[in-house]
Amino acid sequence: MAVLRDGITVTFLVVGLGFMLVGVCGIVRLPDAYQRLHASSKCTTLGLLGLLVGAAVHIGTPESIVKAA
Repeated sequence: MAVLRDGITVTFLVVGLGFMLVGVCGIVRLPDAYQRLHASSKCTTLGLLGLLVGAAVHIGTPESIVKAA
C-alpha cells in the first residue's frame, strides 16, 4: 500500500512541477505582458495544486493535512 501511495505522490509532484516548467517557458517566450501574466497565473495555480495534492497524499491522515494547511 505504501508503494501505491508513493507512486501517486510522485505522479502529482511531477505533474505540478511540469506545470511550473511550462509556465516558466511561457513567461520567457510570450511577447506581450498580458500573455505573460496569464501564463504565470495558470502555472502558479495548477502547479501549486499538484504539489499540494501530492503532499496531502504523502501525509495521509486528514488531521495532519488540516494542520499542515
